[in-house]
Amino acid sequence: MSWRAQPRISAIRWGKPWSLASEKTVRLPVGKTVPVRVVVPGAQLANQVRVTLNDPLEGIAVREVTRIEGIAIVLAADAKKVKPGLQGNLVLDAFREPPANAANPKPNANRRQPLGTLPAVPFEVVAMN
Repeated sequence: MSWRAQPRISAIRWGKPWSLASEKTVRLPVGKTVPVRVVVPGAQLANQVRVTLNDPLEGIAVREVTRIEGIAIVLAADAKKVKPGLQGNLVLDAFREPPANAANPKPNANRRQPLGTLPAVPFEVVAMN
C-alpha cells in the first residue's frame, strides 16, 4: 500500500478528536495479540469503524477491531517474521464500512468511507512471558 496523505481524525469533523486511551508504548508479545483502545467520539460510529495499517511492517497486523468503550484494535506480531526489540510507531487509517440492511443487503456494497489517520501508536515487540 502506498502512502497517501489523509486528514487526521480531528475535532473539525467529529466534535472532538479520536485519541489513544493510553499514551504508553504498546508492548506487543511475539506470537500473541494485544488490544489498543481508541476513544471514539460517536458511539454509533464505533460499530462501523474498520482499521488498516498504513505502510505495515512485515509480521505486524491488525487482527480485528472490536467495540469496547470506544474501539479496541487487536494487533498481532508473527513470531516467524518479527523479533523482540523491534520498536517504532504504527500508523493506522480508519474508515467507515456501512453494515448490511434491507436497502443494502450486501455488507460491502457501499464503498469504504475514509475517516482519516489515527494518532501514531508507539510499540515495542517483546518476548513472550
